Order: sequence, then C-alpha cells, then structure tokens
Amino acid sequence: MANKNEGTGIQIEPLSLELVVGENAPVSNGTIRFKNLSTIPQFVTFSAVDVRSGDSEGNVDFLSNPVGGGQAVLSNFVQLATSSAKLDPQQEVMLGVHVQNLQSLPPGGHYAAVVARFSNSSSVLDTQVLPAVSGLLLIRKTGGERYHISLIDVEYSPQHLLLSLPSTLRLTFRNEGNVHLVPHGTIEFIDLRGRVIKKGIINDSSKVVLPQNRRQLSQSVYEVEPSFPIMVYKVKIQGSTNPGDVPFGREFSFLYISLPTIIIFSVIALISFAIIGRIFLWRKRR
Repeated sequence: MANKNEGTGIQIEPLSLELVVGENAPVSNGTIRFKNLSTIPQFVTFSAVDVRSGDSEGNVDFLSNPVGGGQAVLSNFVQLATSSAKLDPQQEVMLGVHVQNLQSLPPGGHYAAVVARFSNSSSVLDTQVLPAVSGLLLIRKTGGERYHISLIDVEYSPQHLLLSLPSTLRLTFRNEGNVHLVPHGTIEFIDLRGRVIKKGIINDSSKVVLPQNRRQLSQSVYEVEPSFPIMVYKVKIQGSTNPGDVPFGREFSFLYISLPTIIIFSVIALISFAIIGRIFLWRKRR
C-alpha cells in the first residue's frame, strides 16, 4: 500500500515496514520507497523517531523525546542508509533501513517511524516546520515473544431483539503480549436450521494490534442466504493471529423479527380486535 502527501506530491510505500530480527542475526534490513509525484524538485531529510500507541483506532504518537521506564529506545537501534536526498520530478529513492541487533534490544515488539520532511528549497529544511510523510517500523525480535490476544467486546446492539440485521460489527481486541499481532478470521450469522445467512471477513486489510493496547475494527457482513422474517440467530466469531496463531472467538444469540412482519402482525391484531369488538357489541344488543 502506498500513501501520497497531497501538499508535496510525495508517495511512500509501504506505509508500514515489518522487520524480524533473528536472535543471533547481527542486523535486519529493509527498504522504504519515496517518490516525487510533483512537477518540481523536492529536497528531503530522513530521521527515525520512536512512537507509542495513541488510541484504539490505531493512530500512533511520535515521541521527539522518548520516555524511559526500562523500555528500549528503538530509534537508537535504527540506522538509515542516507539522511537526505534530492528528488527530481517522478524520481524515487529506495531508503535502506537497518535495525542493529544489540544485546540491549530485548525480545518482543519495538516500534518507530521513518519521517521524511520535504521542501522545494534545501536552505529551509532545518529552519522551518515543513510537510512530512512517515512510514511505521514494526520490529519483532525473536527469542522471547509472548503472544496473547483477546476479543473483549462486540458492539452490534444493546438489545437482544433486532428489527433489522446489522451490516457492520465493531470488534475490540486487546493484545496482552509483548509483540504486535494481526487478527484474522470470520463472522457468521447462523439460523436454527444451520444456514449461514450472513458472513464477514475479519481484518482483511491486516491492521495491527500493538502490544499492551486495544484496537477497534469495524467489520462488514454481507448476505449469503435470505433470512426468515422471524428467527433466532447465533453470531459465531472465530479466528487466530499472525504471528503466533493465537485463537480467539465469541458467540451470542439474538431474536430477529423483521419490521414489515411486525407491521403486518400489528395490522392483523388491530383488525382482529375491531372485529371482536363489533361481535361483542352485536351480541350485547341482542
């Protein structure tokens, strides 16, 4: 996936780069592509900064002054192949990213970003606040990973009676391990006859849940079979993570009565009451 900064016409790919640092490997290498899509030359400087998870939507905060707390400052382990470049129109640069496997880098997940600041003049790169694009670094050092994820909430309706079948479910995952995980799986709406009438794919865009954080994912479900107007449905959610193959799942049931069915029954009930009332009055007059 690529991203374009509309103000500068700069494209970056990929938006997130995952590197695995082997337990005994001295270094892990990767590349990020930056391309100038504008019609004027662009001067760029590259730097690596630490990040932390910002919210349950997956946004991250850049840390210009990383806090301590016993955690490794990942930007100290990241080396970039170059600190600056000039990109002519339609020119691109493949920026080499190298993660040093030092003893002070503990096993598990570590996170930083490569930030590229742009200007059409090299003289203002260090003197002004400039447009920037960034790529997220997802680093996993092997030899001590802890994989753990839970599906802690499914937001679909506060009631157990639904008048329409939902088209979207909002899932909340919590990662209690020490490395980032990508949950994948399926959502199925199953009726009492065992038919799957709705189905959805969990996280087909491979969004990441960072360690010790929550992540909300909105998942669409599509119709597989026509539904009955009145039915008890079971929602079955199941899947696993990559990496780690950690399973997760949840099941719940609800009663579905379609709104047209309620309207029809209401009309029939009103007509029935009216007829019964007339019969009662007729018999009373006799």
